[in-house]
Amino acid sequence: MTSPYLLRETRSLPEVLNRMREQKPPETGSVDQRRILVIEDDVTTLDLITRVLTQGGYTVHGLADGRRAIEWLESNAVDLVVSDIFMPEGDGIEVIRFVRSHSRATPLLVISGGNSLIGQDYLKVASQLGADRVLAKPFRPVDILSVVEEMLTAREALSPAQ
Repeated sequence: MTSPYLLRETRSLPEVLNRMREQKPPETGSVDQRRILVIEDDVTTLDLITRVLTQGGYTVHGLADGRRAIEWLESNAVDLVVSDIFMPEGDGIEVIRFVRSHSRATPLLVISGGNSLIGQDYLKVASQLGADRVLAKPFRPVDILSVVEEMLTAREALSPAQ
């Protein structure tokens, strides 16, 4: 089953995966050490995003609502959070507030397809509340993979060498 939130164009996904592998300097470690939490209530979209990021070499944990994600984040560290906005139990705004109150350094990507349905620009609100990047649905799998890689690369560039 195809999610209505992801565009079907995936031609360049292998190219992006190869580019990521080629550009990663050996001294920074492998991509698969980076942990990503994906919060998305649409099970098909959650599965597709999880698969794309896992194929990209990341360790991915997926949850279907913001409330459970906040509980999980209280005892688990991640390198990046991807969150939908509209979810039945604990929305993405609550997730943004929690992540920002606990860690300014954790990159936060917010995704949503509900903006056109209600006439509000919730992705703009998400940015104002602390989302580092936003991505409107529908998007291609390669788009989310590229944005995640850019965000993590930027985070590593800002982090002091260990």
